[in-house]
Amino acid sequence: MGRISLGIALLLAFLAFPLWGQGFTEEDRALLREIKAKVEEMDRRLTRLEARVDGLEKRLEDLRDDMNRRFELVDKRFEDVSKRFDDVERRFDDVERQISGLITLFSVIAGVLGALVAAVIGLVVWDRRTAVRVAVKEVEQERAKELAPLIRALEVLAQKDEDVAQVLRE
Repeated sequence: MGRISLGIALLLAFLAFPLWGQGFTEEDRALLREIKAKVEEMDRRLTRLEARVDGLEKRLEDLRDDMNRRFELVDKRFEDVSKRFDDVERRFDDVERQISGLITLFSVIAGVLGALVAAVIGLVVWDRRTAVRVAVKEVEQERAKELAPLIRALEVLAQKDEDVAQVLRE
């Protein structure tokens, strides 16, 4: 503000320098007064503009501070969301470990049950085979007992009949 006024005053002085030796006329004085009034009006306007610029700078600074606070809040929210995602990720890892443990447990149980089923089937087959052998022997012994009198009768008959003796030999 002061520089501009000083610059205008110096400009007027240099313009008026050739006229100093001759003196100022009424028109010159009126023109100088008019210029002085315009310079003073420009000084007042510049002062008001500077005040408005200062106000705008203050408002811009306040807006900048407000924006910085908002960005800090947004950053804080992002950090909170990131922490929440980390917590969710840890929970998923825990659930995954538990599921893996359950799968292992079910595999062991299935293996044990499969072994038990195989053992029971093997025992049943062995028992049946053993029971069948005993039953076959018993049946053979029963037949032998039932057929023994018949064989003796045929042997007695074979002593009397040569055809029966031939059939028994074959």
